[in-house]
This record gives sequence, C-alpha cells and structure tokens, in this order.
Amino acid sequence: MSAEGRRRLELAVRTCGVLGGAVLAGIGVRFLVAPDLAAREFGIAASLPGRAFHQAIAVRDIWLGGLAAAFAWFGEWRALALWLGLGALACLADAAIAAQASGRPGAVAFHIGAAILSGVVGHAAWRLGWRQRS
Repeated sequence: MSAEGRRRLELAVRTCGVLGGAVLAGIGVRFLVAPDLAAREFGIAASLPGRAFHQAIAVRDIWLGGLAAAFAWFGEWRALALWLGLGALACLADAAIAAQASGRPGAVAFHIGAAILSGVVGHAAWRLGWRQRS
C-alpha cells in the first residue's frame, strides 16, 4: 500500500471510529434521558420495573463509545480492531434480542447494519495495526 493510500485508510478508519464511538455514546445518553423511548426505538422491553436496566445500558454505551473514539483518535489500530470485532458480535446479539423482544424490523436491521459496519471497519483497523508491526 502506498503512503498516500495508508494515510487515506487511516483517516477513514479514524473518522469511522470516532464517529461510531460518538454515536454509541449518544445512544447511551438517550437511554439516560428518555429510557422508554430509547428502549422502544432499539427494540427492547420498555416496561421493565425501575430504571436500573436502562441506566446500565446507558453507562455501558457511553464508556464503550468513549473507548472506541479514544482508540481511533490515538491510532491504536489493533485495540480498535479487537473492540470492533467484539462489538460486531455484541451487535448481532442485540439484533437477536431485539427480534425476540419486539420483532421490529427497523431495530433488528439497525443492529445488523451496525455489526456489518463494525466488521468492515474492524478489518481495516486490523490491516493498519498489522502493517504498523511489520
């Protein structure tokens, strides 16, 4: 890969990682601010007693989003690749949960799309990290 190609790939992966992390953190904030609406939108049960479940989702999403954005911002490509690979699996699990809990096609498609995007960007980050080591 040429130096120019590597710079472009780094910019694309960095941008996707930072923006993806910001989106995930935003979803977490949404679960703190409007938990019932967020639960409905993402295909999980909104009628659970109390708010602890939604707050746990919020905290998880905020810190994981921040972690992804930090890995991308600082060019920690292998860490970002592992984060995205595991994140893709979590997105698929979330899709299965959303399908079972609500059956809303939009919520299921969102999670599957996030899994695919995470896999693609994770693969690109892995390529960057592998080349960094050689």
